Amino acid sequence: MPRIEALRLEQGWESATSLPCWSIGSGCSLTIKLAEGTHVQSPGTELELNFALCAFVPKSKGCRRFVFVVDGVVASTHYAYLQKVRTYKIGIPLDVVRPEGLRIHILTDDAPSPAEAGESPDVRRIGIYLAEVTLSVRPANAAPKISFIEAGRSFAAKFWPAPFSTDPWNNTGHLVGRIRSHIQRMEPASFIRFGDGEGRIFAYPDWLSGAEILHEVIRYQFGPYVLDRAEQILGCDEPGMAFQGVMTELRRLLEASLRNADGVGLPTAIHFSQEATTEKLNGYVGFASALINGARFAHHLRAEDFFDTFAFRGVSRKGGFNEILKGLPFLGIVYHTDVGDALRKTFDIRRTSFFKIPSHHSFKVGDGEGGVSHFPEAYRDMVKSITVPSQGSVFLVGAGYLGKVYCDVIKARGGIALDVGSVLDEWTGLGRTDVSAAMRLPSFQPH
Repeated sequence: MPRIEALRLEQGWESATSLPCWSIGSGCSLTIKLAEGTHVQSPGTELELNFALCAFVPKSKGCRRFVFVVDGVVASTHYAYLQKVRTYKIGIPLDVVRPEGLRIHILTDDAPSPAEAGESPDVRRIGIYLAEVTLSVRPANAAPKISFIEAGRSFAAKFWPAPFSTDPWNNTGHLVGRIRSHIQRMEPASFIRFGDGEGRIFAYPDWLSGAEILHEVIRYQFGPYVLDRAEQILGCDEPGMAFQGVMTELRRLLEASLRNADGVGLPTAIHFSQEATTEKLNGYVGFASALINGARFAHHLRAEDFFDTFAFRGVSRKGGFNEILKGLPFLGIVYHTDVGDALRKTFDIRRTSFFKIPSHHSFKVGDGEGGVSHFPEAYRDMVKSITVPSQGSVFLVGAGYLGKVYCDVIKARGGIALDVGSVLDEWTGLGRTDVSAAMRLPSFQPH
């Protein structure tokens, strides 16, 4: 059974060190640390926080809003009419709970008003009386996600021509030909890919919760302190605002990259061929969202301009990069490690230019850039630093979600950008571990 090991009252409480207690004003915060082993539950369950509290409202003010913010994400919003203690339930996926505990803010609409005759000073403002916090575990409601995944599977069957159902890389030759055509004409272009990570961003808030997105997308790629950085850089000073600011900006940038792309890799039918198990449910939601939203925002493209989200791996295995890169006068590389020397030798490239990004937080390379967050911290400097030496210069980009954005920037500045992603990890053995060691370049082969 789940158990609270420690509950620490922090800001905004009226001289109290334990429950029950009062908070008068616009907000208060507390940290709940769970007992060891609480998160070890069967898949498909979530933690339920039960707050027994009274949101006190002055009689003259009527209904007032109060908001629960858990680890920087708005978890639920409520409206108080009566001065009664009631229980408010918040569901949180168990795997997002960090060892240091859950940081919870309770925000209220602060409404000072003149005291009426006979009223105590406390009733001039909205107050929170927190009587008790308890935990329980409940089954997560998977039905909406499963329904959406089925919609994605059905869409894939209609969207992709028949050959993709058995061979998702069947059109890599066409993809290579298109890229070579742009290079020969020195015509700017952006070829990007959308997978389950980008899809999850578009699946919020309809199909995935803020807690799931924070854990599986934002912190997963950018690290645990991304919201702290966002508060400073984006000027978000209220709990919950930094997360919304990050999500709004990421979605805007990704949507623009789709609208401006010349070719887009999306999940093909084969990605929906297996049953969506509980452990992989959110990944399938991401695939469905990537396909549906990718096709929606890239509707200007022809059917032949779409390819599988992992097609560049197919290009690599079939030797297509020899056709694309061999003998280029210049190659730009946006990646966490300078692989210019190896690529110059392998593909007989005259000159390379390296644009360094922080490595993926979950697949760190080196020192992890001393705690610098890729977004929003390093991202803005990278956008400023990318230079395209001449019209039609080719760039390889391996930069996660933001790789699509950098491709958009490169195209706008006259270059040809290829969002090759983990192909660079396959060539170097750096970064992601779920790639083929057989594709390692000679310079990175173990001695």
